[in-house]
Amino acid sequence: MQNVVMRLRIQIAAAGDPRVCMATVLVSDDPRDEANARRKHRKAEEAGMQYVHRQFSGTAEQYEIEAAIDQLAQDSGVHGVFVQLPLPKHLNARVILDRIPFEKDIDGSSGRSVGALAQGQPLFAPATPSGILDLLAYGGVDVKASRAVVIGRSLEIARAAALLLAERGAPSVTLIDADVADLREVCRQADVLISAAERPGFITADFVKAGSTVVDAGYNRTPAGVVGDLDPGVEGVARAIVAMPGGTGPATIACLLQHTWAAYNRLRSAE
Repeated sequence: MQNVVMRLRIQIAAAGDPRVCMATVLVSDDPRDEANARRKHRKAEEAGMQYVHRQFSGTAEQYEIEAAIDQLAQDSGVHGVFVQLPLPKHLNARVILDRIPFEKDIDGSSGRSVGALAQGQPLFAPATPSGILDLLAYGGVDVKASRAVVIGRSLEIARAAALLLAERGAPSVTLIDADVADLREVCRQADVLISAAERPGFITADFVKAGSTVVDAGYNRTPAGVVGDLDPGVEGVARAIVAMPGGTGPATIACLLQHTWAAYNRLRSAE
């Protein structure tokens, strides 16, 4: 990620240090979520960007979040808007996300953005799956020569990752639910295995093809802290592992910053 931040800093400085601004919206009382937001803000500053942050209690009402999104949508000084997911269950996340303007949707989370991704014409694809694909490319994984399996149901991670893999030329992409009876057998055929099952330690060594690349995109809160889906035994089988925590998170932030810079340039060119 640091290479991305440094490259953005050079590009922004070369453009005369314009005010490039990313907005983050957090609805949570969990200090871990607050720390996650601060990491984004710190990296934005390192890249030469500014940020605004709107934070709400986990008990905030729907209208409060919608009003904040509307204000950020109308603010010409804000170029990208990111809402931290998951939102509390009492909120209608889809309605909130769909209020983000297409051209500011740096996490590709609105219905319009998801539709564009499904058609192979995303403006901004979801940041975590995009980051995963970037990590695979950086690690020398040839997606076009890989059979890929993605575990999970989530639109923002699992389904988006499957769509991006297909868009980038993977010859075989399987999106599979964690409860499918023959899951283990399907996973053992994968050259690239991405788990977004949201189950701690769920993926053990017997799920993994020897020499494959395994990406842990699970995010599970436990009394011991945040852990991913992978059991430690996977390390003895896979060629390479993108771990959680510490792997997909920085890649997600890097994509959000890149998307914010792209959004700024796109909005400026439309003026």
